[in-house]
Amino acid sequence: MQGPQSDARYLDARRGKDSKVAKSVRIAAAIALLVAAYGVATWTIGRAVEQRLRDGHAQFSALTGIDAQLVEYRRGLRGAAARTALALPGVAEPVMVVHHVAHGPWLGGRAFGLARIDSQSTPGDAALAAGALPHYALRTHVGLRGDTHLTLTGQPWSATDALGRTVAVQPLHAQGQIGASAQHVTGTLEWEGLLWRDGAGGTVQWRGLRGQAQFDRIAGRRHLYAGQAQLDVMHWDMGWPAAPHADEDATRLQLREASFTLESILEGEWLQWQMQASAAFAQYGAEEFGPVQTRAQLHQLHAATFDALLARLVPMLQVGNGVAVMQQLPLAEQTALREQAAALFGHGLTLVLGPLQARVADGQIQAEAQLAAPTLTALDLQFLPMSLVSRLDARMQLQLPQALATRWLGTDGVANLVAQHLAEQVGADLRADWVVRDAQLRINGRPVHPALPGQLLD
Repeated sequence: MQGPQSDARYLDARRGKDSKVAKSVRIAAAIALLVAAYGVATWTIGRAVEQRLRDGHAQFSALTGIDAQLVEYRRGLRGAAARTALALPGVAEPVMVVHHVAHGPWLGGRAFGLARIDSQSTPGDAALAAGALPHYALRTHVGLRGDTHLTLTGQPWSATDALGRTVAVQPLHAQGQIGASAQHVTGTLEWEGLLWRDGAGGTVQWRGLRGQAQFDRIAGRRHLYAGQAQLDVMHWDMGWPAAPHADEDATRLQLREASFTLESILEGEWLQWQMQASAAFAQYGAEEFGPVQTRAQLHQLHAATFDALLARLVPMLQVGNGVAVMQQLPLAEQTALREQAAALFGHGLTLVLGPLQARVADGQIQAEAQLAAPTLTALDLQFLPMSLVSRLDARMQLQLPQALATRWLGTDGVANLVAQHLAEQVGADLRADWVVRDAQLRINGRPVHPALPGQLLD
């Protein structure tokens, strides 16, 4: 017979076992909850990544006009495999891009972002023959707030198609960042070069491309950005043979140490665009120039009107031929488009070209032009370009060495220009000041029939 002490020991042991069982149950429940949370988080993040990828395809197509379709997306536990079909112009079959998506179960699990996507193009035979880029890889990092970082790398490669066209591409490295909802865009580019031959004597070659860009969407505007971009080219060479049975010689265009810049500046309600170009040396045909510098500017571009016009035009341009699409629109919609375009000119939109300055062996070329059409109407836009003559307010000034003009036009051509007062001699130069206003052309202060310059040059 057991005593009170034995019963107490039994109860203590029983309570201990129950406590261990309860603890095990709690631990198991906690693990089950963690597993469930892991699965839910992974599923949620995976779904968010998939949606971001689909949205990115739509944005890419809208931006470039290239049809990009996400044709497959297979989700796994901590990642996914996907494929994109790119319909490139002039390529019969689509280029397939394979994506390997990696993401964590928790936000920030992949380098403090939502996911990492590694992409590799796999073009078919027809795409390779058409010059598609098979040796390029893209790494995409999707951020927590919707921003996207991209890194594109390319290895050197070359190819020749059945028509004898060849292409040789040097290494490329590019980086870019697209903010959430494309609020800002930045990028850099380094490309060692490219050589293309068409099999009939035509060539295109460039070396040492360096570029950078930074743009921010203007507040309250959907399609307008402010910022700047710059592209530097150490060497550009393009040549094409003379046409069969033609009197002209083969032509060559060459640039060295060239630089191109674009600036978009918002000043109050006006957007100003400025493009500049320069080269230490340029050659066109047999003529050599250097240094060369010029610029083009758009002044008084009314931001609100232009943004509203782009909201109508961009969807049309994405479809294909914008002119053909516009012709199929209802008459009221066509009229609204023309009224918005005419309103831009009514706000004082002005194109300024130059000054262009280029040194040649015989001296200096200088040119500048300014064009506006403040009274242009929506009806005028239906009958371009003839209707523009009566609305145009333009001026062009040109001065160049007479020896250069003689090489281009011949002795008789230069003599005719001077005799008809279309140009005047200033020392060793020729100078012309052309003004178009109120449907009249005046050259060097003299009224001239608009058709006369073309007749003389013909």
